[in-house]
Amino acid sequence: MKRNVHLAAFVLGAFLGCSSSDPPAEDSSRAALEEEQARTERCRLNAKLACPLECANIDFSAQCDAKLGTSCDAACGSEATGTCLNSCASDCSLECAAGAKTECRTSCGARCGENCQKVCAGAPNVDDCQEVCGGECSVRCEEECTSEASASCDTQCAASCDATCSVEAHVACELRCSVDALTTCQATVAARCVADCTSEVELTCGGDGGE
Repeated sequence: MKRNVHLAAFVLGAFLGCSSSDPPAEDSSRAALEEEQARTERCRLNAKLACPLECANIDFSAQCDAKLGTSCDAACGSEATGTCLNSCASDCSLECAAGAKTECRTSCGARCGENCQKVCAGAPNVDDCQEVCGGECSVRCEEECTSEASASCDTQCAASCDATCSVEAHVACELRCSVDALTTCQATVAARCVADCTSEVELTCGGDGGE
C-alpha cells in the first residue's frame, strides 16, 4: 500500500513539474501576436518619418507651372490703382511745368520698363513676368497714345499714366494669383507623394519586409 502511495505521488509531481515548465499554447500565440503588432507599428512609424523627408526633394517644376498665364485673367481686372496714378500724375505735372515736350509713346514705354521691373521683382520667374508685363504694356501704350497724338503735354502724359498703371494693376493681380496657384499645387503634390509613399511602405509592414 505504501509503495502505491509513493508511486502516485511521484507521478503527480512529475506531471506538475512538466506543467510549470511548459507555457500553454495560448500564451505563446498571444506573445507572437503582440510581437507582430509591435513590429508593424514600428514599420508604420518609420514610414511616417521617412516619407516626408523623401518627398521634400520633389522637383515641382514638371508638375506646377509658375508662369503667368490666362488662368487668372477672369479674376484679374486692369483698373489702375490710385497710388500709381497719383504718383504718375505728379511726375507729369513736374515734367510739363518744366516745359518738357512729352510724347505719349516715349513716356509710356519708359514708364512700362520702370513699372514692370518693380512689379516683377518678387515673381517666381522674373524674366517671364517682365516679358508678359512688357507685352501688355506695349499694347496698352499703343491703344492709349494713338488717340492722344495731337493732345497737350498734360493729356499725353495722363494717357501714358493710365496705360502703364492699368498694366501694373493687372500684372500684379496675375502675379499674386499665380503664386497662390503654385503654392497650392506644391502642397497638393507633396501631400500626394507622402500618401503614396506611406501606402507603399505600409504594404510591406505586414510581411517579411516590415523591418
